[in-house]
Amino acid sequence: MSEEVYYLAIGVVAFRSALGTQKVAFQDSALVRARCLFDFFSSRHNPKNHYVWEIYRPPLSAIDVPADALAEKFFGFISDRIAHVGKDRERPRDKDPWPGDQPGGSKQPDRLDSLAVVVWRVMSANVSLVTTECRPALELMIDRAQTYFESPSDAARKAMDPLALRSALGLAP
Repeated sequence: MSEEVYYLAIGVVAFRSALGTQKVAFQDSALVRARCLFDFFSSRHNPKNHYVWEIYRPPLSAIDVPADALAEKFFGFISDRIAHVGKDRERPRDKDPWPGDQPGGSKQPDRLDSLAVVVWRVMSANVSLVTTECRPALELMIDRAQTYFESPSDAARKAMDPLALRSALGLAP
């Protein structure tokens, strides 16, 4: 999961200055990473997903987990546009704009920043419910990704690297 957070933050930051097809690649990467994180940290936890339920002991019901309307919009948008290949993948913008955009309007240049803010918010809200020993790791992962997202630097990027997180937590590489 730390790699999903790592590459989401890198993709969003790189998207800000990318051009042409690079912009598309960073956008798609960020969207796929966000979708994975929404799957893990969403209000629709699947009781069959033992990885999710291992961090929430005792298990939570859907009522215990805070819902986020904008996160649900992003999840649906990503599911329809990125995770789905086939008929109706590309719909006219006036029918299905990016979450936060106006129908028929242009895409906002900071659309991935908005997505990342929603992902961090959903993750933070759900991590606050974690009662197991993985809570400090999840909090550190979110904190370092937000730091890089807000003030990108080589040092901040290295600090959020999954191996650096393991080291900071005193875990073997």
